[in-house]
Amino acid sequence: MIMNMKKLIILIVIFLNIGCSKFLTDYSQDLVIVKTTTDLDELMLGSAYLPSELITAFVSARNTAPFLNFLDDDVNTVIGKSKQSLQFNNPFIDPYLFGYMTWQLDVSRAYDKSIAYTDDLVWQYIYNRINIVNMVLKELEIVPRNTDSEKLAVVRIEGEALFLRAQYYLLLSNLYGDAYDPSTADTKLTVPLKLTEFVEHSAGSTVQFSRATAKLMYTQIVEDLKRSIVCFEESPQTKRLYRASGPASQLLLSRVYLYMQDWENAYSMASTFLVKNGILSNLNAHNNTRPFLDENNREVIFSHGSLNVRTILRASSDDICVSRDLYNLYDDSDSRKGIYFTVNTTTDSVALNMKYDRSSRRSYVSDIFMLRNAEGYLNLAEAAAMLGNVSEASQALNTLRQYRINEYAAISFDADAIINEIRDERRKELCFEGHRWFDLRRYSVNQIQPFQKDIIRYYSVYNINTNALIQTEIYRLPAGDPAYTFPLPKSVIEFESGLENNPRNTREYESLAN
Repeated sequence: MIMNMKKLIILIVIFLNIGCSKFLTDYSQDLVIVKTTTDLDELMLGSAYLPSELITAFVSARNTAPFLNFLDDDVNTVIGKSKQSLQFNNPFIDPYLFGYMTWQLDVSRAYDKSIAYTDDLVWQYIYNRINIVNMVLKELEIVPRNTDSEKLAVVRIEGEALFLRAQYYLLLSNLYGDAYDPSTADTKLTVPLKLTEFVEHSAGSTVQFSRATAKLMYTQIVEDLKRSIVCFEESPQTKRLYRASGPASQLLLSRVYLYMQDWENAYSMASTFLVKNGILSNLNAHNNTRPFLDENNREVIFSHGSLNVRTILRASSDDICVSRDLYNLYDDSDSRKGIYFTVNTTTDSVALNMKYDRSSRRSYVSDIFMLRNAEGYLNLAEAAAMLGNVSEASQALNTLRQYRINEYAAISFDADAIINEIRDERRKELCFEGHRWFDLRRYSVNQIQPFQKDIIRYYSVYNINTNALIQTEIYRLPAGDPAYTFPLPKSVIEFESGLENNPRNTREYESLAN
């Protein structure tokens, strides 16, 4: 080894987490000295992949962007006359979600303006893993490869590392950068693109990092995923579900191409993916007493990270609920309506039901970092529709619906309707899987059929002592609002003052509900 891995990791953690001594103490317990491909495998599993943890309260998962499923039009809030409890696992007592759900300028502040949590948790958490990945890629250049087994391990680990780096940068770029628009990709900024294993520092420069343009960032993401596919072709992944694989790289790349509006490549990659990964679970024959999406579902090809929605979206009084806007999209013959959701008999609001495991056990699928076959059909359908291939788009859409809707009869859509049908189907199928917010962003800059909408959010304020309802405030996120992109975290701007920040407006409630 050229460099002591432990010292290298510590240096990078210090660089990204100045002042976070507790984090350093906790993190250093897991450091290892890399000598073999087995060591690299363990480092990847322990520090590059996201752990699947038992989430007992929503706030305990805050490092991995659990707010992502609570920004869009698929959720709203239940308006109750009084609170049911004052327990901390209730999101309207816990202040964490207020800034996100009402699209505040400062998402770290609770309703009462106190600081709920710092706004850099996701940034730090994901960049730390990107740095581990970069170090693994560097170590792969020098790790011993004396046997065929070691040589194949090096190639496979490279594929996994490149997949993870691409997935992480895709997330960060769509939180802290505008949606990819081919006409502005050369100038629009995303996040700093760090590909090296060492700590960059120039004593003579006031700026250590700069934000990459969307074109540069997405070019790197595409290159990483294309190379990972090649790696897995040479050295296939043998461990199912919890480790990146060739199909996972193919599916994620088809999504990236959709984001880039590169319809030809999106179509090609989705088609390639579906050749060997077209299995769909028949929801029409599903026992709705067990979750649809878990580690036993044949559609799920990859997942890491935790299930954040397990303890939330129960539609109780003063809780978050599924929006009626989403719920009303499903026909009564759609099996997803009764499996994904249930109507709370007390509040008449819609709760998340058995799409995921809602019990107290640890879940092994994530609501943000999961990949499954159904998305392949939707990616293919969208790309085909955008290319004007209405027949093939309809076929992909009909194939998916046959496994979701009872006694479904295939429909031949026309060119005017097909894109909206696909967008609605994507919303229905992939709800609460980390897609909707990013989809709304990219629809707004779509060059063929743009779409924008206002999002309305209710937020009820209760008396902390009596639990009685004080008032229900209505917040609005207008179409095209700057809040579709998050500002850079305050600690990042303080550390690197030369970084250009994203604009974002202050936001007050616009009216009170009657």
